Amino acid sequence: MDFFLITPRNERPLKAVVKGLPRTTLFTEIEQELSALKFTKPKMFNESKMNDAREHLCDSSVWESTVACYVRMMQVESKAYLNGKVIVEIEKDLTTEAICMISVILCFALLVVIGSSISLYELFFKTKSAGKHSGETTKEVKTGKQKSKAGLENWSLFFKCFCGITNARKLLSLSSGEGQFGCINGMRFLSNCSVVAMHICIVYFYVLRNLEELQPVMKSGTARFIANHIVTVDAFFVMRLTPVYMAVLGIYTFLFPYMGSGPLWPTYCTHPACEKNGWYNLLYINNFVIAEKQCLGWCWYLAVDMQFYIISPLFMILLQRSSRFGYSLIGVVTFASCLANFVITNQNNLLDGTARFCQHLMDPSYIDRFFRYFNLVYQKPYTRIPPYLIGIALGYYFYTRRENKDRKNSLMFLRFGWFVTALMMGFCYLGLYSVEESAIESAVYNGLKHLFFPCGLAWIMFLCISGQGGLINRFLSCRVFLPLARLSYCAYLIHFLFLLRYFRSLTEMQDHSELLFLSIYTRILLYTYVTSFFASLLFEIPILNLLDVYKKNRMLR
Repeated sequence: MDFFLITPRNERPLKAVVKGLPRTTLFTEIEQELSALKFTKPKMFNESKMNDAREHLCDSSVWESTVACYVRMMQVESKAYLNGKVIVEIEKDLTTEAICMISVILCFALLVVIGSSISLYELFFKTKSAGKHSGETTKEVKTGKQKSKAGLENWSLFFKCFCGITNARKLLSLSSGEGQFGCINGMRFLSNCSVVAMHICIVYFYVLRNLEELQPVMKSGTARFIANHIVTVDAFFVMRLTPVYMAVLGIYTFLFPYMGSGPLWPTYCTHPACEKNGWYNLLYINNFVIAEKQCLGWCWYLAVDMQFYIISPLFMILLQRSSRFGYSLIGVVTFASCLANFVITNQNNLLDGTARFCQHLMDPSYIDRFFRYFNLVYQKPYTRIPPYLIGIALGYYFYTRRENKDRKNSLMFLRFGWFVTALMMGFCYLGLYSVEESAIESAVYNGLKHLFFPCGLAWIMFLCISGQGGLINRFLSCRVFLPLARLSYCAYLIHFLFLLRYFRSLTEMQDHSELLFLSIYTRILLYTYVTSFFASLLFEIPILNLLDVYKKNRMLR
């Protein structure tokens, strides 16, 4: 009978899944029992073995620390770990930081309860009281009681910002604000769904027994289309950041280690990479940390988005002063970014992202090569700015032509636009289909994909906003996408927690089937959006309400 062994750092009580042994026993007692039963130990896994597997890039303290190290471990050792028959887990006590994080969450939950209670009280009791005294008039005099009443009203206004009932109505409302573009809601939700699918694929294939049997499937156009969904993250470079990011950071750092168990589950109580490098996330510069040492490795995008937001006034002011000069600057910076992608890829012989993910699935060096590409190109602002600038240019174009929204383009122009868009999108998704790998082709692909894909999206948005989108506009502007789009930011932050929890809790290898992948995808997506709803109620919407109240008070002064 095969089994694996996790070496603890000290003699602490362990949970053991071993028939005939109590649930809580000591590690040495487990070894004695196994020896008495004459079990063989074909493999011994401990931290030093994992250090060899992940080479020198991952944090030397704990191999489970970061997403990059975890994916690398899944590629190298997943079969050995998940084929084990004995699971030993260290019993974890709540740390002081974890208790503090739980307290913060409970405080926000208490504020939601208080705010909801005040709103319900005003709805059921103050309405009746106002009806009884509607015919009476009173003369207002500034007294101490009235000042006290004003103070109470301010506190009431503060608590009502956290009202769960009001905020839930805002989130689930099917009506949008004036001046909003409905097609963006569908794009946001569908882009988020594709990002979740791509992230699942990165780990999914390394927990399969029958990976070799998948080679014919992986060579299909559909598989390559899914693999190239990595470019859809470009659709997000027009969205805002909120304090919910910090809440997810705290939960991932201090509470996530307690949320599951399994042979691949981390043994630490506080995330070591977040403890050491979490301040990079707080300053939104975590995209300058290599993937092997990043906290919340999938949140590089938020840092890039914030950096673009900081420099965006430069382009918008120039567009306002001189549109010709502003558009020229956008063109020059976009060209420079594409050139930087080309040069860095060519000089370092980098991958073309996930374009050939299906071809390299059995290649043991692929993950190392991918994260080298990730560190040098994928997460850097100077290689990702074209989508953001194209969004600024499109937004300014509609701003200057807001008085002539009904202007229609010729049929020839529309056909030509769709033809060019199809070519650009086809290049991004299937451009390297059945093409042998070469450094120059990878460099050209990396240099153009972050230009072509956002240009294709911009064309679709242009048609939808100008009223020429037809069925596409009606679909993307469907009202059902509106509440889902409001949750997209939280969903982007949270989905990877459910992904990690699922795959790290596995106890055996899986057999691939379309139904299995669809089941995993649907489950993670459903859990993500349900949790995102409550995260928005607790952290996102209340803070936005407080900011609105603060702005209104400043305007009144």
